[in-house]
Amino acid sequence: MEPNGISVVIPVKDEGSTIVRVIDTLVHQSRKPEEIIIVDGGSRDNTVPLIRACIEKGAPIRLFREDHAYPGGGRNRGVRQAQYD
Repeated sequence: MEPNGISVVIPVKDEGSTIVRVIDTLVHQSRKPEEIIIVDGGSRDNTVPLIRACIEKGAPIRLFREDHAYPGGGRNRGVRQAQYD
Protein backbone atom coordinates (compact mmCIF):
# COMPACT_ATOMS: atom_id res chain seq x y z
CA MET A 1 0.00 0.00 0.00
CA GLU A 2 1.27 3.45 -0.98
CA PRO A 3 1.86 5.43 2.27
CA ASN A 4 0.80 8.71 0.64
CA GLY A 5 -1.78 7.20 -1.67
CA ILE A 6 -4.80 9.00 -3.00
CA SER A 7 -8.36 7.72 -3.24
CA VAL A 8 -10.89 9.58 -5.36
CA VAL A 9 -14.55 8.99 -4.48
CA ILE A 10 -17.21 9.71 -7.09
CA PRO A 11 -20.94 9.23 -6.44
CA VAL A 12 -22.80 8.94 -9.77
CA LYS A 13 -26.25 8.40 -11.21
CA ASP A 14 -27.01 8.51 -14.94
CA GLU A 15 -23.65 10.05 -15.89
CA GLY A 16 -23.14 8.08 -19.10
CA SER A 17 -22.48 11.25 -21.07
CA THR A 18 -19.55 12.34 -18.85
CA ILE A 19 -18.15 9.44 -16.82
CA VAL A 20 -15.56 8.23 -19.35
CA ARG A 21 -14.14 11.74 -19.68
CA VAL A 22 -13.92 12.05 -15.86
CA ILE A 23 -12.13 8.71 -15.53
CA ASP A 24 -9.82 9.47 -18.45
CA THR A 25 -8.86 12.79 -16.88
CA LEU A 26 -8.06 11.13 -13.54
CA VAL A 27 -5.92 8.33 -14.99
CA HIS A 28 -3.90 10.73 -17.15
CA GLN A 29 -2.98 13.25 -14.45
CA SER A 30 0.68 13.68 -13.51
CA ARG A 31 -0.23 12.45 -9.99
CA LYS A 32 -2.59 9.54 -10.52
CA PRO A 33 -4.84 8.25 -7.74
CA GLU A 34 -4.11 4.76 -6.47
CA GLU A 35 -7.83 4.03 -6.60
CA ILE A 36 -11.00 5.55 -7.97
CA ILE A 37 -14.05 4.52 -6.01
CA ILE A 38 -17.31 4.99 -7.89
CA VAL A 39 -20.62 4.49 -6.11
CA ASP A 40 -23.51 4.24 -8.54
CA GLY A 41 -26.86 5.33 -7.14
CA GLY A 42 -29.09 3.33 -9.48
CA SER A 43 -28.21 4.54 -12.96
CA ARG A 44 -30.67 3.63 -15.70
CA ASP A 45 -28.46 4.73 -18.58
CA ASN A 46 -25.15 3.29 -19.78
CA THR A 47 -23.08 4.58 -16.84
CA VAL A 48 -22.28 1.19 -15.29
CA PRO A 49 -21.31 -0.56 -18.55
CA LEU A 50 -19.03 2.37 -19.40
CA ILE A 51 -17.37 2.16 -15.98
CA ARG A 52 -16.92 -1.60 -16.37
CA ALA A 53 -15.29 -1.04 -19.76
CA CYS A 54 -12.81 1.35 -18.14
CA ILE A 55 -12.07 -1.27 -15.47
CA GLU A 56 -11.40 -3.86 -18.19
CA LYS A 57 -8.92 -1.43 -19.78
CA GLY A 58 -6.99 -1.24 -16.50
CA ALA A 59 -8.36 1.84 -14.73
CA PRO A 60 -7.91 1.45 -10.94
CA ILE A 61 -11.65 1.59 -10.24
CA ARG A 62 -13.62 -0.07 -7.48
CA LEU A 63 -17.33 0.04 -8.38
CA PHE A 64 -20.12 -0.20 -5.82
CA ARG A 65 -23.85 -0.07 -6.51
CA GLU A 66 -26.48 1.32 -4.19
CA ASP A 67 -29.81 1.65 -5.92
CA HIS A 68 -31.62 4.85 -5.07
CA ALA A 69 -28.70 6.27 -3.07
CA TYR A 70 -28.43 10.02 -2.69
CA PRO A 71 -25.08 11.59 -3.64
CA GLY A 72 -24.16 12.12 0.01
CA GLY A 73 -24.88 8.49 0.85
CA GLY A 74 -22.81 7.32 -2.10
CA ARG A 75 -19.97 9.61 -1.07
CA ASN A 76 -20.09 8.30 2.50
CA ARG A 77 -20.00 4.67 1.37
CA GLY A 78 -17.09 5.44 -0.93
CA VAL A 79 -15.13 7.14 1.84
CA ARG A 80 -15.70 4.12 4.10
CA GLN A 81 -14.34 1.84 1.35
CA ALA A 82 -11.31 4.02 0.59
CA GLN A 83 -7.87 2.63 1.33
CA TYR A 84 -6.18 6.05 1.20
CA ASP A 85 -6.85 9.67 2.09
